[in-house]
Amino acid sequence: IADLSFEDASLIDDWENKPYGAPPVILEEIMGLQLFAFRDANFSPFLPTSADKMLALYSYGKDVPQPDGVIAFDQTFVQMFLVATGPIEVFEAETNTRTAINTNNVVDTLRFAWAPAPDRTVGEWVRSRKDFLADFAGGIRHKLESDLGSIDLATLVTQVFTAVDQKHLQLYLRDPQAAAILPQAGW
Repeated sequence: IADLSFEDASLIDDWENKPYGAPPVILEEIMGLQLFAFRDANFSPFLPTSADKMLALYSYGKDVPQPDGVIAFDQTFVQMFLVATGPIEVFEAETNTRTAINTNNVVDTLRFAWAPAPDRTVGEWVRSRKDFLADFAGGIRHKLESDLGSIDLATLVTQVFTAVDQKHLQLYLRDPQAAAILPQAGW
C-alpha cells in the first residue's frame, strides 16, 4: 500500500473559486439542494451512476485527473472482512488507547466513534467525526503488512466473493477494458 489517506467529503468542493451545477432533480425535490456537491454524489442506488458523479466532482473540486474507480462497501462488509482477519488493533492517538475491533463490536465502535462527544463543540465534532476511520484503516494496513500469516486467506476470498454477490462490496472502474472483466467474474 503506497498511500492511505482520508478526506472529509464536505471539503472536496472548491466553492470559493468554481461554479457548481444543479443537483439531480431527486435531490432538488427531496432535499431542496440548489447545487450539486461531491458529498451528495452518492445519491443513486445504482453504483455506476453515483460513481461517475463522484469521480467527476472529485476531479473538478481538487483539480486532479479523475481517479480510476470507486470501491464502495458497507458495515456488513467490514464485519465479513473481520471474520477472516480476526481482531484489528486500533491505536487512538487522541486518547492514547488501543482497542481490539472484531465482528461483534465493529458496528457499535463505528457508531460510538462518530457520535458527538458531550465536551466538544459542533465545529470540533464536524472536523473530527470520522477520524476513527483512519485509525481503523491504519490497523488493518498494519495487520496486512506485518501479520499476514494470521489472516485466513481462504476465508477472506470467500467473504469478499460473498460480499460482492450480496452488494456489500461494489467496484466501479472507468476503464472499459478493466470494467469488462468484472461481469465476467460474476461481479
